[in-house]
Amino acid sequence: MDSYGFLLAGLLVTMGTLGDRVGRRRVLLTGAAAFGLASALAAFSTGPEYDRPRWPTLR
Repeated sequence: MDSYGFLLAGLLVTMGTLGDRVGRRRVLLTGAAAFGLASALAAFSTGPEYDRPRWPTLR
């Protein structure tokens, strides 16, 4: 199973409800600011070894 679809569907419903309550424009601008901040942090990363935790792989 792919969890991406479930996560996307759950966030779509949640963010839609939040947009109805606090305003669509505010939710859109907050999301854009969070995306920009995450992009800036990714731009200053030193390498791909920090992308995910170093858990033992199961083979």
